Amino acid sequence: MFGTGRLLVVPDISKIVSGTINAASETLSDAMLVVACCCAAWPVRDNNKRDDNMVFARAKIAIEDNCFEEEPGTITIRYVGPNPTKIYKKMHELIKSVFRVTASDVQETDYSWGKTSTGEKFKIEIWMHKDMDLFSYLYVRFRLEGEGNEREGHAKMEVRGLLRSEYPQDTVWQRSLLYEVIRTFWHRVFYHKKREEYAEECRHSKILFMKHMKEFLRTLKGDVRTNMPEGEEVGRAMASNRGNEHGRTEHSPARDHAAGKKHERPG
Repeated sequence: MFGTGRLLVVPDISKIVSGTINAASETLSDAMLVVACCCAAWPVRDNNKRDDNMVFARAKIAIEDNCFEEEPGTITIRYVGPNPTKIYKKMHELIKSVFRVTASDVQETDYSWGKTSTGEKFKIEIWMHKDMDLFSYLYVRFRLEGEGNEREGHAKMEVRGLLRSEYPQDTVWQRSLLYEVIRTFWHRVFYHKKREEYAEECRHSKILFMKHMKEFLRTLKGDVRTNMPEGEEVGRAMASNRGNEHGRTEHSPARDHAAGKKHERPG
């Protein structure tokens, strides 16, 4: 080793490490500067300022079908006889038992009850909601009005059933054209059959409800008239609605809001 006369130069490791750290620090500082500039230039939404172009939260496409496209779209039953006020309590019982729903699924949207010279006068409107799956639910309206006492009176009841399906449009992806193409294909090819089954259940439940109500009214010893199909007419009414779109209407609340439309319960 001493004979070669060579001088070994050992590099200063501390300087190399220090230089590397300094270079890394400068690079990181430059990157942070770029990010800060981008953030400063990024537009900030003012929550107090209305943006007419923004999509409102909880936007959705709603598809609504009548459970019966053919007559009777709305089933009506008329009663003339004693104790018409007893119909109200029986109506609530049958809604929960026939449609298999709980009290929380039944909402009274209109209630009027008072005394008259001939007895008691009443008018009630009830909406029943029943979830069928993640997208679809039944929405059934019950209207009851009448007047009378323990000896005589009259009442009229109407039942109208709707099947609704709602597809959310909360995200950018759900509002994209590609998503809409896929959703439409899936709805028509796969989900349409399932909605037909739900509409069938809606029709069956409506007829069963009015059948039980008709039997109850006969126990009150009064006259009962209805447009509800019976016997073979029930089968024809059910079959005439299979394979149809049941008068479908499609809505997008976000687009309707922009057009100035309001979404309300059907009349």
